Amino acid sequence: LVVATTPSGGIGQDGTLPWVAQGVHLPGDMSYFKRATTETRDPSKRNAVVMGRRTWEGIPERFRPLAGRVNIVLTSDEAYALPAGVLSATSLDEGLALAEDAGVETAVIIGGARLFEETVVHPRTRVVHLTIVGRDYPAD
Repeated sequence: LVVATTPSGGIGQDGTLPWVAQGVHLPGDMSYFKRATTETRDPSKRNAVVMGRRTWEGIPERFRPLAGRVNIVLTSDEAYALPAGVLSATSLDEGLALAEDAGVETAVIIGGARLFEETVVHPRTRVVHLTIVGRDYPAD
């Protein structure tokens, strides 16, 4: 699980990160996110990023899918259109099974809020990468 939050726990605003919605970019946090979701111990393997549909939609189109990672989007809409190579699942457990079937080294949960809530109590959760940004921003 990788999450960046405001001191008061905000993780999103209008489909993006709270600070980005206010025009603030934190390149150090984005670099950390990329490292945490791409680096593997085995150079022949990749990681998976597992995210909810709204998190997927909040990623700027030019960055979708996230390069160098197996992208898995959780949605209850089985007809939701995704680009070729992006996997779809209807539950966290199904998403983790898809990651396992893809032979990834690690499945990293990257959002949103409901998925974070489920992940922190999931028996397979091993590591939480938590970044708390330096100030509060409006969040929904």
